[in-house]
Amino acid sequence: MMLPGINGGSSGDIFLHINFEKHPDYGVVGSDLSYDFALASLGVVCLASAVAPAETPRE
Repeated sequence: MMLPGINGGSSGDIFLHINFEKHPDYGVVGSDLSYDFALASLGVVCLASAVAPAETPRE
């Protein structure tokens, strides 16, 4: 779904360049944010799911 641009202009793309600070738990691999954590072997075999911890935003 393409919406018109500002003031009736044509729609388009936006490209952002984002810099990440180093973090002890999270990393960047290519264009992906990564988080490594241990998962029990049985959980892997049974296709268990896991949720990464949420970060508290800084003010």
